Amino acid sequence: MDPLSDILAVTRLKGSLYFRAEFSPPWGVSVPDYRRVARFHFVAHGTCWVRVDGGAEPVLLEAGDLVVVPLGRAHVLSDLPTRKPAQLDRVVEQAGFDGRGSLIYRGPELERANSDGAEAQTNLVCGHFEYEDDVLSRVMAQMPVAIVLRKNELGDVHWLRESLRLLAREIEDGRPGSDALVQRISEMLLIQVLRCHMELAPEGSRPLGALKDPRISRSLELIHHRPEQRWTVAGLAGEAGMSRTAFAQKFHELMGVAPLEYLTDWRLQRARRALRETTDPVRRIAYHCGYESEAAFARVFKRRLGVAPGQYRKDTRAAEPA
Repeated sequence: MDPLSDILAVTRLKGSLYFRAEFSPPWGVSVPDYRRVARFHFVAHGTCWVRVDGGAEPVLLEAGDLVVVPLGRAHVLSDLPTRKPAQLDRVVEQAGFDGRGSLIYRGPELERANSDGAEAQTNLVCGHFEYEDDVLSRVMAQMPVAIVLRKNELGDVHWLRESLRLLAREIEDGRPGSDALVQRISEMLLIQVLRCHMELAPEGSRPLGALKDPRISRSLELIHHRPEQRWTVAGLAGEAGMSRTAFAQKFHELMGVAPLEYLTDWRLQRARRALRETTDPVRRIAYHCGYESEAAFARVFKRRLGVAPGQYRKDTRAAEPA
């Protein structure tokens, strides 16, 4: 598999649709900061301004556009760029939203474009992806504070739009299997967003630019496919056809982390998945992840995650639904 597929294959990703929203002006909603969550908002109808903390100027979204906030930073959605927003909790309370169906919010004074408000109303499908693994966290940490993908940049936009509408209907109807459907479609949505961002990002941009650089991408493939090998910076540089210094500098520039630190992250990522999903002995997992002894593996694992491998296995399995 390519490095991006590898990362997503071993990442624990939880997608959820937290509301389908219908807003009538004047309206503005302030969404709070939330760590290790990538939030998304898809404009199904109308327009919407988005302002993200740490970002540049407000951006106007139109029907068919999608915005993703990779780091879950606080942001504002509104009908006008200067609108003073209400806190999300307050909007949810005023709308009487209980987590089912649609969140319908109308400003205190309706300023409709016409008598029935059809032109002024904005419909959004909003949700988030929770991720807890270090490799994807590093990828997300290097991305822009907001990714805006216009409808003509999303590839098969008809598929995306219909999938999001299907999600909204499933959540609203509460049919059996809706949670599983949300999970699957949300994962596909994130993959599509990352792929589009990688294709559209300029050369040298972080971190997905590393996947477009043939030399750094080669080193990532080696790390991902042969983590058990005793890699050194010099060895990876040689495989990439670069000097040790140039390779280390370029890798850090694109990935935001040194090569051997990324190697450790990847090994532990694979180990966590094996501990969660298999009954393999810890010593075997340690060997397949590149550690010569169980003790060495346990030291690194506990230093990074604060818990021994065996305890991590017990804790994650205890947390799984019966």
